Amino acid sequence: MSRILHFCLAVCFGVLACAPSFKGIFEGSGQIDSDRFFLFTLDIAKRTATWQESDHGQEMLALCDIVQNEGAVSFSIDLDSRAKTCEEMKSPYRFQGTLGRDVVTGEVSDPNGRVVGRFRALRHHE
Repeated sequence: MSRILHFCLAVCFGVLACAPSFKGIFEGSGQIDSDRFFLFTLDIAKRTATWQESDHGQEMLALCDIVQNEGAVSFSIDLDSRAKTCEEMKSPYRFQGTLGRDVVTGEVSDPNGRVVGRFRALRHHE
């Protein structure tokens, strides 16, 4: 019986060790409503997002409230006030997605919690 238990524990720890992590740099794009297209680069370690929309230049914004729970990830960016720090955020948009090995895909919710768009980002490998 103890061999089976040890084997099961080894398999469980092996699976957990191979689970993807939301670390590094992700480059992606998405759409909010029908007319707001964006490109972004997330630097998880620096907690910054390089953000570019079709009608704006590129800006460095704060990447806040980063949460990873197994394969689910979420984070906040204040797109309206263009907050550079988490303390400056007034009405952040919430990005909630599913993390695969090197990709995260999900939905964008406005400050009221209404789903208003979608995004996809790929892990950047150097």
